[in-house]
Amino acid sequence: MLQIDTRYDIPTIRKSIMKIAERLGTTEQAETNIRQIATVINQAKETLMEDGILNMPVLVHFFQKPMAKELGLQVAGVFGPAPPEARQIADMAKTHAVLIIDNAHNPVGKPLKEVLPDAQLVSLLNFPGTHQTKTLLDVIRYNVQQLTRASCIVTK
Repeated sequence: MLQIDTRYDIPTIRKSIMKIAERLGTTEQAETNIRQIATVINQAKETLMEDGILNMPVLVHFFQKPMAKELGLQVAGVFGPAPPEARQIADMAKTHAVLIIDNAHNPVGKPLKEVLPDAQLVSLLNFPGTHQTKTLLDVIRYNVQQLTRASCIVTK
């Protein structure tokens, strides 16, 4: 058995991919994949910075926090994996977050949208299989696309 960590930050992604690649003897391909992933994430950082959303408060699902932090988003609150309770919803409403990042595989962020009606709600993926995603890179591209689309709306 090979145990890996599945958080979406570049150091963890690198470590997990290389662990698998070393076992399979595919380190050269793994390095190429890691460079592609880093490029997608770095381009997203630039886009989000240009959109001006990096200085705005966002709420993020527990399972999506590593990706949000990697992208440089200002995490004002974390919710989930359990549905937020009334006090947590009230506290998060005070953040005036412009973006609510939920988890597509365990969505619990809709009550936050009710108290922050102007915030954009996006659902990010944890793993491939939906929205034509087959690989880790597909998931990252999909998630980045959702975030950059939302940031365009937020900053208009």
